Amino acid sequence: MKAFWSFLLFTVSGFFLYGRATIVDQTQTATHYLGAFLIFLAFVISIFCAGRLLARYLARTEPDFIVDLGLGLGFFIVVAQIFGLAGAIGYFPNPWLTAAWFLPVCLFAFLRMEFSFPRWGRLEAVGILLALFPFALTWIPDSMPDPLYYHLTSARWWLDAGRIYFPPTNAGVFVAGSWDALYLWAGYFVGGPEGKGLVEQQLFGQWTHFLLGGIGTACALHCLFAKIFPAITRHSLFWLTAIALLSSSQLSTVYLAKNDWGASFFLLLAVLLLQRPKYLLAGFFLGLALSSKPSMAFIALPLTLVFWPWKWRASAFVGGGLFLGALPYLWRNFSLTGEFFFPLLVGPEYPSFYQVRYYSGEGFSFSGKSFLWQQIANDSLFWVLTVALALVAWWARKRNALAAALAVAVTLGAVFFFCKVGLRAEFRLYGLGCLLLGGLGLGFLLERVAIKPAILAGLFLLASLWAGFPWVGPKLLFEAQSPQQEVQRHFGGQALVWIRANLVPEKVVGAVNDSRIFYLSDRKYARIWDSPPLDRELFAAQDLPGVVAALRRQGVEYLFFSRVDWDVLFSRSVVELLDQGWKQHPETIVFGNSTAKVIDLVRLEAKLRGKSEPHAPNDR
Repeated sequence: MKAFWSFLLFTVSGFFLYGRATIVDQTQTATHYLGAFLIFLAFVISIFCAGRLLARYLARTEPDFIVDLGLGLGFFIVVAQIFGLAGAIGYFPNPWLTAAWFLPVCLFAFLRMEFSFPRWGRLEAVGILLALFPFALTWIPDSMPDPLYYHLTSARWWLDAGRIYFPPTNAGVFVAGSWDALYLWAGYFVGGPEGKGLVEQQLFGQWTHFLLGGIGTACALHCLFAKIFPAITRHSLFWLTAIALLSSSQLSTVYLAKNDWGASFFLLLAVLLLQRPKYLLAGFFLGLALSSKPSMAFIALPLTLVFWPWKWRASAFVGGGLFLGALPYLWRNFSLTGEFFFPLLVGPEYPSFYQVRYYSGEGFSFSGKSFLWQQIANDSLFWVLTVALALVAWWARKRNALAAALAVAVTLGAVFFFCKVGLRAEFRLYGLGCLLLGGLGLGFLLERVAIKPAILAGLFLLASLWAGFPWVGPKLLFEAQSPQQEVQRHFGGQALVWIRANLVPEKVVGAVNDSRIFYLSDRKYARIWDSPPLDRELFAAQDLPGVVAALRRQGVEYLFFSRVDWDVLFSRSVVELLDQGWKQHPETIVFGNSTAKVIDLVRLEAKLRGKSEPHAPNDR
């Protein structure tokens, strides 16, 4: 009953302190955000209740912290997708989502069940203390483009529409995977119609990714290393896991509302369950991992081959579980587009020249040797350990065949990644493989050399400095302004403030160079490359009048012109023409500063035609 009363306490006090969802630019008190966090904690309790029920009555597994967490997350992902496809989602108190949220806790209490968490010792206390440093950053809404492009924005559009759908003028929504269905719950709890609760939803999403995906990955990685290196002491194993977590550029995403750590957690669970063996359950988590982040296949393929049960019956169970885990994602794609796999590149209605080139491998905007060396620095242990693993794997095969096989598999996966994607892509897209490379290399060393835990702790401190570990998280939180003010301080944030204050939602605004559209997601606002009809016209445009005419034919009245230069790719010529337009006619700029400008496209079109047509932006 402890879980039920804790759930009830967090729910009642959370909604009491939270009050109502507010618009982006309305400042709130600290108790408002504390209320949102208490609601999040109530959600976490429901996740664990659902997971323990499923583990006991369906999977028939003993109480296990990470299995319960994985099944609970899987339950809420599947429920969100099913209700979304059925057109039964919405903001709190949506009856269907509310019932799904309360039911696991009520059943858990009715059956008088209890949780089984690992006992906390000194090492666990140290781990919690270390986790608090980056966790502080989850209380500051980050401006990284990906969450504000599709992770959070897709969920927001679906909640506003009351159903999951693929808007034909916003191709980026196709990228949203299974993990992103959790952000439907973020919007359900703290969001609201007409652009309310956007800031709170981002914070809720950041807590979800860090505390559920990130901490879950750390715990599952520790369990995997314990199985691979049984001779290593408990203290050394703790620092081995901590250093492995630091040896990857994926660390930079843990406090964002993304999917990297959620997909890594599901894949680790699949690997652990393949060894138990729980084949159907392992396949289920493998399906969740691949449908959350398709690039996870680069590491999932070699990793699962090491643990794959080479028997027909067992393989059938793994394959069946994989299908079940990915089924809601596959059905979502097929029911809306007629294609199962990553439907962005198919179908007569949806393709965008920009998106096709980007996701076919031609569009990575990262280039130059400096970026490659930056990756080497970020993944500090990768390059050394890749060579080291290849050398020691053959020698170590008799003493630790499992570790040797994993070393070869993970290294081959990295080679496969670079052969397919190229050196200009972010290596963090290799996902879990980034974490395993560092840990496996250090684990080989610890098996043969007696290194005192104190020395390992010192190595952790050095690795944290090298990897840019966010020790400054609490300091940044202390210095931060209110979350609303932090959003306004984002790159181009003041231009978005002007749009929200001066243009009615019906005005069509196109974004140039910037993919952070979340904070205008309730408006007719999109990146111009994500509208396939517009993208096709822009692709054929040759001069400034042609570009402006193409935009106007699609109803675009204003341009949000950011200087991010995030991914202009082959469309750089179009951007340069638009840049030339407002420079030649600065009177068409209705808002401008050093980072962004808002261009009155109707007025610019009139100037190019030699006319003087007034266009009043303020419609309020």
